Amino acid sequence: MEGLPEGFTWTAVADGTVTNVIPGEGEKAENAITEFHIYKGETEVTDWFTNIDTSAKGELKITALPLEIEISGTQRTVKYNGNEQKATSFSAVNTEASSLYSAANVSYDGTAEAARTEVGKTEMGLDISKFSYSDTNIAASFVLAADGYIDITTNDVGLRRHSADEDRA
Repeated sequence: MEGLPEGFTWTAVADGTVTNVIPGEGEKAENAITEFHIYKGETEVTDWFTNIDTSAKGELKITALPLEIEISGTQRTVKYNGNEQKATSFSAVNTEASSLYSAANVSYDGTAEAARTEVGKTEMGLDISKFSYSDTNIAASFVLAADGYIDITTNDVGLRRHSADEDRA
């Protein structure tokens, strides 16, 4: 506000609505000023002034809500059976418990799978940079809480020794 003498204050109200974020800059709306008031202390004195220009447009901008999402790969431990075993998928949990969060909006541009046949452990190797969130109203940051894996352990085999005169049927 230009030209307002010292000791005076002003308020303005603009009309407009914005609902969603436009990626990269936020959604903007030009908002016309619908009310303008000048005060001296608590007293409204708008009518003391002339040539008040309210043609300037205000700007309403919505920025995305920042949310941290923890990623945990599926972890499986199984006994050896000679067949290929797999651990697939991951869980995605919003650490702030926001009602705006939906795990269905989390995607992974890679393969969330660990597979092996022999005894041992294979990790998924989840790459946190390949996770994304499809709702532009959310500025998601991802943290890898735990990588997924398949761990095949030895299978306990019981052997029984028979004596020569024992019936083995």
